[in-house]
Amino acid sequence: MTLQSADGNHVILRIGPRRYVGYVHLRPGSVRVGRGQRVRRGQVIGQLGNTGSSSGPHLHVQVMNGPSIVFSRWAAVRVRSVPADGQVPAPDRRLLAAMAAGQSIAIETSGAGPRPRELPVGRDVVRFPGASEPPSSALASRVGS
Repeated sequence: MTLQSADGNHVILRIGPRRYVGYVHLRPGSVRVGRGQRVRRGQVIGQLGNTGSSSGPHLHVQVMNGPSIVFSRWAAVRVRSVPADGQVPAPDRRLLAAMAAGQSIAIETSGAGPRPRELPVGRDVVRFPGASEPPSSALASRVGS
């Protein structure tokens, strides 16, 4: 694994001056946008995957000040509320075997619900229905694998 391939299949959107959002570890062949294409709120840009430096299917979302997941600095974001569905169970041999086999994993739902002014961390599972917080449009600045 090289530093350049750690992102795996990814899309980076420019959402404003010196503001970019990276969507990383997308499923191969699933990216539906191209470089320079305008992207609208709610538009599917790709599917959750397991590419690059990833131990299992997930979506890595990163807000940053430049168009590089590796070489840009994280940018400050304001969070009103995160709709937490629960957490992925703590990894053990059985869970890792199920993930490797591509099986669905039941999440732990204790602590589910809105989390005002908190960012998801670690094993948190969140949904963003309606994608109401991102800007109404953005420009795909980089698409890669």
